[in-house]
Amino acid sequence: MAAAVFVIVSGPPGSGKSTLAAGVAANLGLPLVAKDTIKESLLDALDVSNVDASRMVGSAAIAAMWAVARESPVGAVLDCNFRRDSARTEAMNLPARIVEVFCRCDREIALERYRRRASSRHEGHFDTARSDDDLRDPAVAEPVAGGWPVIEVDTNTWPHPAQVARDIRAAVQPGGDVPVDHPALALVGPHRLRRFYERVGIPVDDPVGANFTGWSKLVLLTRDLAVLRPRDHTQVDALRKEIIALGLLTELGVTGIPRLRDVIEDDELGPYPIMVCDRLPGIPLADIIETMSAAQLGALFELLGERVARWHLLAASGIGLPTRDGLAPIGRLSFELASSSTERDATTWALEQAQLLAPVLVHGDLHEGQLLVDPEHPHVVTGVLDWQTARLDHPFVEFDLCEWGTGLWRTHRRSFPDLRRRMWTGYARQRRLPDDLAPVFEWFHATSHAARLLGQRSFPVDHQPGITGTVDDARRDVRATLATLGRGVQT
Repeated sequence: MAAAVFVIVSGPPGSGKSTLAAGVAANLGLPLVAKDTIKESLLDALDVSNVDASRMVGSAAIAAMWAVARESPVGAVLDCNFRRDSARTEAMNLPARIVEVFCRCDREIALERYRRRASSRHEGHFDTARSDDDLRDPAVAEPVAGGWPVIEVDTNTWPHPAQVARDIRAAVQPGGDVPVDHPALALVGPHRLRRFYERVGIPVDDPVGANFTGWSKLVLLTRDLAVLRPRDHTQVDALRKEIIALGLLTELGVTGIPRLRDVIEDDELGPYPIMVCDRLPGIPLADIIETMSAAQLGALFELLGERVARWHLLAASGIGLPTRDGLAPIGRLSFELASSSTERDATTWALEQAQLLAPVLVHGDLHEGQLLVDPEHPHVVTGVLDWQTARLDHPFVEFDLCEWGTGLWRTHRRSFPDLRRRMWTGYARQRRLPDDLAPVFEWFHATSHAARLLGQRSFPVDHQPGITGTVDDARRDVRATLATLGRGVQT
């Protein structure tokens, strides 16, 4: 090859990586750096007596493979069952562009190949001692997909290395005006790029950006569109939930959500659905939340409450999303924490009042990372993103500040009661809810916070104990809300 390139040949054991990698390396004229070659040299020199020891040698071989590759001025073909979590970080340190070739193979075929070759491989691999589950580790069952072009190859039958080498050359030199680091190449191979542009509706001269930081999706961004694809097969169901939610919200004309434009299911473009929706204006609230005053946040939360009420007004039954009961465990814990008949009566009354609110469509993961705001007027929410956690649930769960990140907790923890009240004020006004639900709302969230501190639920992000408060603090807060409710019951 004229320019240096590193070809990562990935896939689970038995998928045909080594055979394909050797042929590709020969066709491209690149050195082959194979983990198993290094490992077997180490096995000849070391006393390896069991599977655990073999795994340790394998880890050392992978480290050596990366070190050797980094020294190659021309690039290399790397053959390994790459683990997605660690391989991304290591690959980013390679000194030239990267193309990944992922060997996709049916489980039964890969297992049969693995078992058949066991008798001819170095005994230090302990192939016969490994279970089927060991051989189908989810961490190696999908592409590493670190933002570079990925070429998926069907290895149920043996592919021709020369054709794969041509695809790699096309990825490095895709032709036309498309740069080799074009972000769309992380979603589709270079030979499918024109079809991708046509199906999605992206003008050829439209600038395309990307956001590959999310744990569940790869996102391309044009001036007007956001194009989303699951990061791997484990996130397909999450994207389908998002498609259902956005489809419903789009159909009913709810504003401030990404309007769903298209869902593309095209085997030519890959095995995963592609969602196309409007790109919303604004900047992430997470970028500025620590600079905002309590007054600005109060105004934001009140307007956010009004916006939440718009999608909570939708008829929620029969829409194809999962259902959860976020109220029941809160009631059970409140009864456990109650120490008198008055507090138990208050809990009973709170549950009765809360149950008057029917389940609604909830976003389910509302926090500063999912919100866009106007940079000139940061209290104005311009968009609510990431609906993959959408479900049917009790309305109160949408106001859970425990979902918010460390920035809000660190700078405004003492303002939480006021922020939540402001959000409830906007919400209740929009839905025309009675005033006596406000103390019930506070009881729910005081008890929800206690549940997290008691270990019945977890915080989505790690917080220092000094920020979250203590269990005793949480118990006192719950009992204070029950006392307020008790006065309402008596009157």
